Amino acid sequence: MVAALGHVRIASGRLDDWAELAQLLGMATDRRGDRLDLRLDERSWRLRIEAADHDGLIALGWDTADDASFERVSADVGAIELTSEGAERLGARRASTVELGGVRHELVCGPRQLDTGPTRFVAGPLGLGHAVLVTPDLADTQRWVGALGLRLTDTIARGGQRAWFYRANARHHSLAVAQGPAPALNHLMVEHVDVDDVGRSYEACQSVGIVSRTLGRHTNDAMFSFYCRTPSGFELEVGSGGRLVDDEQWTVVDHERSSRWGHQKIDSTGASS
Repeated sequence: MVAALGHVRIASGRLDDWAELAQLLGMATDRRGDRLDLRLDERSWRLRIEAADHDGLIALGWDTADDASFERVSADVGAIELTSEGAERLGARRASTVELGGVRHELVCGPRQLDTGPTRFVAGPLGLGHAVLVTPDLADTQRWVGALGLRLTDTIARGGQRAWFYRANARHHSLAVAQGPAPALNHLMVEHVDVDDVGRSYEACQSVGIVSRTLGRHTNDAMFSFYCRTPSGFELEVGSGGRLVDDEQWTVVDHERSSRWGHQKIDSTGASS
């Protein structure tokens, strides 16, 4: 099984805007030609923004614990191992790739670590945070989610639509999926260590008019967070205090609301709903 959501690669024609967003949130940046790497911890990068004439998700990257796990998961999902040069471009000792549900997934073993990194984020063995995908084929999605070894944590049913939340480790969820007309990235989440950093990031994003949902608390993972608009169109959730799961004691629950309070939508004019 995979161990964590290790990285995400994004295509964008707005690398300078991504660098400004990273600065607002306290991420370290490394600009090299046609790519911008964003760091949250000792990993050489967690988010990679690659120059393109369009905006969108390139790939979700999954960490595997060791060679045996890498080989087992790659075989289960039909992944093709990359050349050493391809693995090196992902900052890993070994890597493979496969398309599942219309989304590219990269499996990584032995990612590159640096001596130091930002200290404001909860990452490390828990991974980058989480990704929420929209998918047209839930049955197919549930098959490949199982092949990756992700476990169902809970679900949320709201307004006739249901979302499924899956974990790879103690983090409440590394992946969530909901049904939609075409494969798409709904949002990514990164987690601050300190709740005060959420407030600082909120004020910083407010100052440039990119907050898309107000501060709030989620029902299922208990995350205190807000959402902002990214230069690539999808949302970024910035939170703190996410729930950790004990596999031996956890019971799957179906929630009726996504938030206990807050998370009101804010349009580009600043009006909330």
